[in-house]
Amino acid sequence: MKNARLKQIKMDALSARALYRDRLFYFNSLKNIYMLISICGSISFLGALYIAHGTYFQNSIEFISTILSIITILYAVITLIYKYDDNIIISKNGIRNNTFIASEVDSAISTNKKESELQWFYRYVSQIDTEDNDFFSGLKIVHKQKAYREALKESTIGNIENLCAKCNRSPWDYEKGDCQLCGNKSKK
Repeated sequence: MKNARLKQIKMDALSARALYRDRLFYFNSLKNIYMLISICGSISFLGALYIAHGTYFQNSIEFISTILSIITILYAVITLIYKYDDNIIISKNGIRNNTFIASEVDSAISTNKKESELQWFYRYVSQIDTEDNDFFSGLKIVHKQKAYREALKESTIGNIENLCAKCNRSPWDYEKGDCQLCGNKSKK
């Protein structure tokens, strides 16, 4: 019973870690795109303004530069509203916390810790699960299914025989289907 509970905790932690990794990549990408647009846009339009100074195109270039400056400012406001930097920090902490949980599960199983010794750990897992659920509350089911497949792959490294508990299919042999846990096609 104890090992089954611990293995479920590990699967949940590995799934959450996969979700956090995806979110970290997403928010880092958005932040990098903003920085690239800000730097390249500013440099190119300052150069264009300098080159067009005193020519027939000066008014057009100044107008385009103003519009692009407004767009850059709006994008900066959007990044502040959606708190990309905060989400990056939350994602990094989530990866670290869930990696710790998965590692502690492996340690608890290998050292055969008693249930009474794991009470602090269960409280910690409950707290982290609450934070994970808050962060991923609006996430689409396909993202959660993908994370579950990744967790199956990572649960015992090198073991390609891990199967989904619901559809009995390997995450390594994925075909889009109707399984509620992993999204794989059920065996016929």
